[in-house]
Amino acid sequence: MSIISPLPTPTRSLRQQPLDNVYRADYPAFYEHLVVGRNRAWVGRIQEMMREGAAAFVVVGTGHLVGSEGLPVLLERAGIAARPV
Repeated sequence: MSIISPLPTPTRSLRQQPLDNVYRADYPAFYEHLVVGRNRAWVGRIQEMMREGAAAFVVVGTGHLVGSEGLPVLLERAGIAARPV
């Protein structure tokens, strides 16, 4: 499976920054609910859209692109190739 992911070039470097660690350490419940939980839900929804044969164009805020639980990582784990546009 593959999708096009809206990862503008400047945000790629954010995946290497420890922003998720700061939020996770200082606000763990907030981070889990607002970032990780939503990212996991989106991966499931994206998989559903792709099974239905629809093209998936996903736009998210920068906070959903970073860290070990960011959408790019979760999509890759699910076998979905994403690329920036």
